[in-house]
Amino acid sequence: MKRLICENLRNLWINQSFVCGQSPTLERVGHPPLSNGRHGGRPLRAAETADETAAAGLKVMSGTHMANGVDIPENARCRDCGYSLRALTITRCPECGRAFDPSNAATMCMSRRALTPWTRWFLKPPSLWFSLALGAIGLVWLYAFSVPEQYFDACILAYCLSLAGAGLWAALLITVLIVLAVYRPNGYVNARVVRRWLIVPLLALGVYLAILADVPLRIRLQLSRPWLDELVRLAETDPDSVPDSGWIGFFDVEAISLDGYGRLRLWIRDSGFLSTGGIQHWPASMRPYDADRYKPLGGGWHTDCSWLLW
Repeated sequence: MKRLICENLRNLWINQSFVCGQSPTLERVGHPPLSNGRHGGRPLRAAETADETAAAGLKVMSGTHMANGVDIPENARCRDCGYSLRALTITRCPECGRAFDPSNAATMCMSRRALTPWTRWFLKPPSLWFSLALGAIGLVWLYAFSVPEQYFDACILAYCLSLAGAGLWAALLITVLIVLAVYRPNGYVNARVVRRWLIVPLLALGVYLAILADVPLRIRLQLSRPWLDELVRLAETDPDSVPDSGWIGFFDVEAISLDGYGRLRLWIRDSGFLSTGGIQHWPASMRPYDADRYKPLGGGWHTDCSWLLW
């Protein structure tokens, strides 16, 4: 087989040399890389011996080429511009200048077809600004749950924004999966890409866990503690001077009541849908009798929920 390939290549080279009026010598000559990446193969170099000629023929028939003594796969392309690397004798893309290592498939794109500018754009992971924009929806959720029984209008807004953001994120992910299935570029999945795609789900998980733990409400309560503690002191020393409504710290209070047991109730404006949410301060000598309705927030304050306040 080796001898047959040698004879065929040798005869073909000699015939072409006679046609061009050149002497059929076996001098080694160099060939520049092809300018068209869709060419079927790389031009052969004339071999000094029959063994090198046969080896070159076997290398061409196997569908690989050589660059610095290392095989370049037939479907190798530049990872930046998609230029075909199969006919090169150097380890740098002549189109964009990106270097590659023929022995490391991760430095080349091994796709079945060239990546177009659109496909390369779709393969980009979500940018940091895009992830932060979707993460800003979580701030709306945190604001909605910063009062007992939530702000109903803010919940509706956050829900609509979440549907739009999740739909956009899922559409981009599906597009990337389709491009990967069609073009099969190697080296796309790496630590940087995975981190970019996980930013939005991790932010959503963090917001969900914060809401479960009443973190937004507790933070708002702690920021308002100086005004709330002053209101408690005023209720204990001079109950008649307790205001009926108004801003108490960071809470827009719709109504304030003080019962005979010393419990101070603050109803938060615009909270709840079919019920009005609020907070309630219990004296140290009393404990809430309904753990589901009165959840402790610290400092004697508890959540409170009642039917519509008329």
